[in-house]
Amino acid sequence: MILYDEFGQLLGANTEGLELFGCSNIAEFKEKVSDISDFFVNKEGYIHKFDHYDWIDFLNYSEEKIDKVLIKQEKNRAIEAKVVINEIENIIKINGSNITYLIEFTDQKMVELKDDTKEDIKEQEKELLQTLPKESIKLSYNEMEKEYDVDEELYQELLNDFIVESKDDLELMEAYILKSNYESLLKIVNKLKNICINLKLNPFIPILNAIERNVRNKGYNKIEKFLNLYKEELQILAKSIREL
Repeated sequence: MILYDEFGQLLGANTEGLELFGCSNIAEFKEKVSDISDFFVNKEGYIHKFDHYDWIDFLNYSEEKIDKVLIKQEKNRAIEAKVVINEIENIIKINGSNITYLIEFTDQKMVELKDDTKEDIKEQEKELLQTLPKESIKLSYNEMEKEYDVDEELYQELLNDFIVESKDDLELMEAYILKSNYESLLKIVNKLKNICINLKLNPFIPILNAIERNVRNKGYNKIEKFLNLYKEELQILAKSIREL
């Protein structure tokens, strides 16, 4: 088992997790490993390390049904395993994180890597820019009706309000970036993320997670790209509402 916080920071591992990555203790593990996806083989059909899209977000929110990894070992070998993520809400924040991800690797088996396996991430990259945006957004009116007892007209109204509010918030976020006011930017991101969770708007959540992660890791120059992706998703959402 491997532990991560909600910002993509590695927290630790149990004995089995240490051995999987060739380590004998926590100190060695943390020195050797900053992100376990560094050990994932970049091969089609498997989760790997993406440039702009966190692999945990990919597993949680992508419409692609990929849940296996190849973990590099010695001598052209890898361990193939299914990735299972359990989300635990922290009673007390850990490093500012409200959530801990418990990551397990099940159904493990050793496989030989063929010579044609590419480990150059740029060749087969399945990053956010390729997985999002989609041509349409699956709107979960039926789920909303069961959970919140809303009718279809109200649901459409809530979605339209979200679009209007998002456009205003995007202008604010762009202004905060110019002023380097990242604390205020994060407040908007968290507010929008909560709304997206309530409205079942999953395609927006990885984008907002990526903005938050880059703010916390001081990757400020990457934020504008994700704001533009958010704008594209809003256009797709508006089209999806018209097609309801």
